[in-house]
Amino acid sequence: MNIRSTKADQRIHGLGLSSIRQEVERCGGLLELSYDDRRFQLEIVLFRIKRL
Repeated sequence: MNIRSTKADQRIHGLGLSSIRQEVERCGGLLELSYDDRRFQLEIVLFRIKRL
């Protein structure tokens, strides 16, 4: 799924979701993203979390 920013300077927007997806995958988690014309919803489940 590819979500495009509607903000004027798109070069500096839209990097957050790919970073989140990479980190969730690194942790062996699940990510589900849905959207319509008014909002988007991001659900994340992480299984292997190390406590500091």
